[in-house]
Amino acid sequence: MRALRALALTSVLCAIATLATPIGYHLWLEIPAFFVRIRQVHVDEFSAPQLVAPLWIPFWTAAAAVVVLAAARGRRMIGDAEAWRRGDVTLCACALALLAMAVTATRNVGPFLLVAVPALAALMPPPKRSFLAPRVEHVMVNCAAALASIAIVAGAVVSSYVRRADRLQWDPLPAASVQALESCSGNVYNRFDEGGYLIWFAPRRPVFIDSRYLPYTDDFIKEHIRIEQTGNPDAAFRRYDIRCAYVPVDSLVGNRLRDSGWTSLYRDNRWAVLADR
Repeated sequence: MRALRALALTSVLCAIATLATPIGYHLWLEIPAFFVRIRQVHVDEFSAPQLVAPLWIPFWTAAAAVVVLAAARGRRMIGDAEAWRRGDVTLCACALALLAMAVTATRNVGPFLLVAVPALAALMPPPKRSFLAPRVEHVMVNCAAALASIAIVAGAVVSSYVRRADRLQWDPLPAASVQALESCSGNVYNRFDEGGYLIWFAPRRPVFIDSRYLPYTDDFIKEHIRIEQTGNPDAAFRRYDIRCAYVPVDSLVGNRLRDSGWTSLYRDNRWAVLADR
């Protein structure tokens, strides 16, 4: 009971701490509003994990195991003072809370799995000691394994950074494309997807839209979606005096602009930078 009181007090204090942010209690209003608005734009990380896709089999397996074991052993765990002391109850509660978010957005699958693995260990029935050999700790072996793991991970990260592995997209936007954009005078059009990259790699050029999402009105986002779906940006370009475009090379907007006489300042197999003639 003491552990439950401590957990409740900690939860209340954590909730109060969120009020210290610049937007205060509005944080709790913005979060649900954001998830309602984000459905207007198809973003992979906010889409639900597919039920039958092979990629998500580990997630659904872990999710099913957590739910089944929590239903089978949760009641006994709640009444176990030792489980409260070890933090097992809190761990399982966090796993179930993250599961509710993971089934609606793939971006939450990673945090769920990080908590689900130790939660499953806590939910598993304890082994019968009579069938186990006496436990012997091999301190030196454990230390050597830990150091080897650290060395392998650090080496992989350093090697990937030095070699600039393409699949990790260390440079998602080619430097030549950014230089071409810098040479173009006028306001820029770009997609939701590349806005964040452009803010980082071309900080002097204000973007049309980016993935922060909240600074933009619903009407503006709907207009951006219409542009991408129809390939017709004329009305928006006149309204916002847009003279440059950073778009995927095969996009509807890029094709429309080239057909209407826009000049190609840069082009490769992925990106195109276009300027109004």
